[in-house]
This record gives sequence, C-alpha cells and structure tokens, in this order.
Amino acid sequence: MNFNRKLLYQFLFIIVATIISCKSEEIIIDKTAITVKTLDAGELKSTQVTLYGEIGYLNAETVLDHGFIIRTLHSPEQKTISLGNKPELGIVKHTLMANFEIGQGYNYTYYLKTDQKTYEGIPVYFTVNDIYVDNAQVRYGSIGDTMSIAGNFHQVDASFKLLLGSTSNPLDVAYELDTKKEKLTFVIPNKEFYHGDKIRVSFSKRIQEQQFTQYLFDLTMAARLLPPKVGPHYFYQPIELKATALSRYNDSFKIIINNKVLRFESQIYPNSLDLKGSSYKLGYIWGKDTIYLKETWDFEKPDMSRVSFLDKIIHPHGHTDITGLDYDKYLLNSKFSAKIGNAPGYFDSNLFEGNIGFRIEEVADGKYPVSFVSDVYGELKISELLTVQKLKINSVDIGEGYYEDPIRIKGNFLPNQVYTISLAGQQVYFGQPIAGDLVFPCPFQFVKGKNMIEIGYSNYGGDPFIIDTRAIQIKGIEINSFYPTQGAPGDLVTIKAKGLNSNYYQIGIGGMITTPLSVKNGEAQFIIPIVSKRGKTKITFYVDGKEFKSNDDFEII
Repeated sequence: MNFNRKLLYQFLFIIVATIISCKSEEIIIDKTAITVKTLDAGELKSTQVTLYGEIGYLNAETVLDHGFIIRTLHSPEQKTISLGNKPELGIVKHTLMANFEIGQGYNYTYYLKTDQKTYEGIPVYFTVNDIYVDNAQVRYGSIGDTMSIAGNFHQVDASFKLLLGSTSNPLDVAYELDTKKEKLTFVIPNKEFYHGDKIRVSFSKRIQEQQFTQYLFDLTMAARLLPPKVGPHYFYQPIELKATALSRYNDSFKIIINNKVLRFESQIYPNSLDLKGSSYKLGYIWGKDTIYLKETWDFEKPDMSRVSFLDKIIHPHGHTDITGLDYDKYLLNSKFSAKIGNAPGYFDSNLFEGNIGFRIEEVADGKYPVSFVSDVYGELKISELLTVQKLKINSVDIGEGYYEDPIRIKGNFLPNQVYTISLAGQQVYFGQPIAGDLVFPCPFQFVKGKNMIEIGYSNYGGDPFIIDTRAIQIKGIEINSFYPTQGAPGDLVTIKAKGLNSNYYQIGIGGMITTPLSVKNGEAQFIIPIVSKRGKTKITFYVDGKEFKSNDDFEII
C-alpha cells in the first residue's frame, strides 16, 4: 500500500513539473498586419498580359494561396490565377497567356489568402493595346536627366498621361514622341526621388468613368556627382562634394577619388586617403558604369620663386628660416621630407612667426640646393643656394684677464646665430656677435688661473653644439692699494684694485663682512664695520664663492 502511494506521488510530481515548464516557455506571435498591393499591368498585348503585385509584409499566419483575379468590365466573367502557397516578399509577377480584345477594359486584383483571412490590393484597370517598350536593359536615371526610350507608341495620343512613381500618388510628367512614335522622351523632374529608388513608369488613360494604366518599365534612380567648386584648394582643407538625388540617409552611393572607391561624404580630408599627387580624379559608380568627371580636384602649388632663406649662411648643426612658403597651406597634414644636397634636412613650423625653420646636421662646407619632397607636390626646389660654413675660432683675447674686463673672441661668426661659452658644462655666455666678434665681460664663474672654455652655438632645440676648446688664464681681482692703511670702525676706506667695475662684491675685514658704498673705475669705498677685536687684518673681496685677499695688512685701531 505504501509502495503504491509512493508511485502516485511521483506521478503527480511529474505532471506538475510538466505544467510549470510549459508555462515558462513564452510563445511570441507576430500580429503585424500583412500588406499587399496590386501594381500596374505591363506588356499589354492581344495574346499576353503581365500582371504585377507586391507583398510588403508577411507575419506568422499560414499562407494557403496567393495569385491574381482578373475580370472583364461590364461582364460577370472573371478568372482566378493561383500561384501556390509559398509567396516571397517583394514584387510578384505573372505573365498571362490569353486572347484579349483590343480596346476592351479589364481589371485585376492581387490576393493573398491565409488561415485567418484573405488580403487583396486595390484593383488596377487596363486595356490591351500594342504599346510596349524595349525592356531588355536596366534603366538608370537621375534628376534632370533626359530619358529616351525606344518602343511602339503608335496608339498613344494626347489623352495619354505619363506617370512616374507609386500607383497611389504618381507624378504626371510631360513627354514627347518622335514623328514615327517609336521613341518616348521625358525629363526626370526635381522631386523627392533618391538614389536607389525604383520608380514605375506607366501610361494612363481615362475611358469613360475608369482610369486605365499600363506599366512600361522600372527606372532606378542613381545619384550623380556634381563638378567640384572652383579652387584654390589646399591639402589641409577638406575635399567638398555634392551630388544629385541623394538623401542624407543614403550611404550606398559610391564615389571614386583616383583609384579609391569610397562611400559618399560631403567632406573628405585628403590626408585620410593616403594618395600621392596634387591632382585627384573624381568619379562615381552610376548603375553598372564608372563615370569620371572632366573636372579634377587640384591642390594649389607653391610659387617657389618667392621662397628664400632668412639667413643664407649657416653652420653644420645650425638652422635658418625659410620665408615665402606657407606651412599650413602646403605642408600641414601632408607627408614630406627635406634635403640639402644629398644630406637630409629638417623642417619645423614656426607657428608664431609664419616662417618655416630649416635645420641640418653634419654637412661639409659648401653651397647646396635645398628642396623638399612632398607626397602632394613631388620635389620642390628653393631657387637660391644655402651656404654651410664650419665655425672656426681665430683668436681669444682676454685682455689682462681681470673680472669684468672685456673678452673678445674672433672667428667666422654669423650675425643671427646664437653662440655659447661654457666652463665645465656651465654656460657663462649666450648671445650673438657684435661687429663680427663675441664680446662679453669676464664672468665671475672663472677661477683664478687656468680655465678651459668650450665655444659653440645653440642647436635648433637649444642644446649647445661645441666646436672648439681653449685654455685661458684669469687673474680675477688684484688689490693694488688702499688708504688709509689704518682706521677705526666708522671710518671710510678706499681700495684700488683691478677687476672692480660693479658692486657685486662683498668685503671682509676684521672677521666681519660688509658691502661697498660704491664701486667705480677700479676703485671701491667702504666703511669699517664694528669689529670684536682690533689689530692688523687682511682686506678680502668675496664674489661667486671665491675670495681675493690683499697682500698688505690693514690695522684696525
């Protein structure tokens, strides 16, 4: 008994689990309405008619049948043409072979029957005639194009209208027939037709109270690339393009720049294309054809006759400025390299000066042509030559070698070049030549005795490039005399010394430090400070961590 009860519980558990699992599976049913249309008939002949329908949407309903129902006007006669139960989205086409009476009115409807209901398009009326066009080719057109269509239009008279567009809201377009009525000509109007649109072209004629339409052909709208705006154009600016029959949402229109096929954009920056040359061919893919415009997109070339050097002579590892060449217009965003003779050179934009900095590395003395090779313009040469001269030091004159005495260095210095003098890696002079020489006061950084100075000039980046080293002997300060030779705190003392031309010094006496009242023409005056002890002492000058003592003693009384 307990065993049977256990089996019962297990059976109930399985049933409950099955019910719960079924409830957890959500079944989504597409309830969007099915849409169908009846389109204009085409190829209307006495022995055949082509019927057209269109399925816009199919949902989850089960299709039982679809096809056409054709009727003869003013007659109970009708015929159902079944096309089966496997329709596909889009245009439905069926060519009906039968004997049609010329001039007799007919209408037909496209239908689609499901397990829920039957869907039908609005009936379309037609009458059979001998009007037809050559449908062997795919036709493309764009706004403003003149379309010339061959066919048989003998029965077309002034009562016929030419319609472009949908059956629900077609556009009435003016047309012409040649004298033989074998060529139809019309212009595609500037209306809301866009690239990729399929436009039905039909004839329409009213017979009594009914409007009869005859489908002729489909016209595929294709955008056309318009000629570019007139330049000048520069590489840093975008290539600006315009096209007809193009909506802002359409990205299927393909254009060609040189050999690159691209999606149409109204602005394309040249540096993103990775192309060479200063002239770009412009084209587009129109239908199955590739069309190139006669106009090209050309970048303005620089006038090299206006380009020159600010300094026509430079040293190796030196630099000059190039004037007359606009960096933004001709070099910005482009790939380029520079050279002097066969050696590499380097361009730098001087953003705040409007010129282009040009620098070199180690180049032998001589006169050289300078050019730059651009992906856009090829090789462009500057008409004048650039002279390279190695810096040569002729002499170093330190005078007597006292502080603040002028030091004069002679050499082939360039007027606009900045030169440097360094002592043990510390810069003691930075400036341009005066009257062809480097002239500067003997700096306090020099020590008494031998000093090894390094002579060079600043690179483009500011670091010095050393070309010569010279040894100079410096005396610093030499105290010649002082008077009085003795005095009390508060007394004025006058010192005569070489190397005294400023009040950068401090004076030591009797263990105390004071500053000079005045320094002029090698003569300094100071007042004896209050000292803790009296007697004989040296007078000492202190400057830049160095000290210079008098040979004679001064007595504090």
